Amino acid sequence: MQEIELKIGNTQIKLSCEDPKKLLDLADRLNSKINEIRKHSDNISDTKAFLVTSLHLIDEIEILNKSLQDLKANFYDQFESEKKLLSDNYKLTAEEINNISTLLKNNNH
Repeated sequence: MQEIELKIGNTQIKLSCEDPKKLLDLADRLNSKINEIRKHSDNISDTKAFLVTSLHLIDEIEILNKSLQDLKANFYDQFESEKKLLSDNYKLTAEEINNISTLLKNNNH
């Protein structure tokens, strides 16, 4: 574990981590989100900026989770549709094979 010093907003913090590069990247991304909030609010405190940013991030997570659920549902529906189509094709193929088999048996007699 490595200890990293970060500056998030105007707050300095030391954190221990196994992947300093990832932690620094996350901190940069968080600072970008906080700076977006600050653009729209004059003299906002760090605490308020952190809270508003947290709310925005939670909202983004919920939107992404909903999108993921929709994708899973659509994938499942598509999968079931394809499975039924494949099953129907197997049945048709089996019927054709049986018909050909019957014709061959009748022609040999």
